Amino acid sequence: MNTASRPPELARDQADSAFTAILRHLWRSEPDVLAIAFVDKDGECIDYCSALDVFDAKLAGAQMRIVTDQVQRATRWAKGGNAYSFFVSGSERDLVVRRVDDENALVVVVRGGMTDATVLDAISTAVGRIRLEAVLPIPGWDPRGPLLRVRTRPAVGWDFAPCDMHDGERSHEIVAVLGRWEEDPGVAGGALTCFRVRTTFDDELTIAYDRDRDAWMWW
Repeated sequence: MNTASRPPELARDQADSAFTAILRHLWRSEPDVLAIAFVDKDGECIDYCSALDVFDAKLAGAQMRIVTDQVQRATRWAKGGNAYSFFVSGSERDLVVRRVDDENALVVVVRGGMTDATVLDAISTAVGRIRLEAVLPIPGWDPRGPLLRVRTRPAVGWDFAPCDMHDGERSHEIVAVLGRWEEDPGVAGGALTCFRVRTTFDDELTIAYDRDRDAWMWW
């Protein structure tokens, strides 16, 4: 994590939307994130949160949405399937793109060289919450797949713990729960009860239960 202080969030030039709290939570939870733009297929900004000049944040979103289409064509040409996420590292800033669906994308500006697994996981979590808020299906090309079906068991000290899950293609027996934590209940999309688990396929995954929507998701 970069120890340099980040400027405060700048005043907005548009009213808050249903997505503002989700973007703001991502911005606050990751100190190396400088700006976030949620953009549509034309690069128009649906919503944003930024410590950078508003014009710069929205321009980054618009430009990277154009790049997303170019990357998508190149990936398909190389028989790599659908590109769902990519980032460009620069000497001053990194630019991360995470597609929400076939039209919309989240574009995140990060301090140069500071895009790591923690930042990428936080971005994926925000995308999951945007989908829940907008009632968008999880695309088939997204590695998260469909919303999970999870069976739970009683747990000492907890209300419950997951014991197996089905992701729409195969069942996973959960052989170990490695950790449990609560996400901020003030974030749009409802409070999340998160579990880090290991399955019989020797995968380590994070699965989360949204109590307000009675739904599970994973990444």
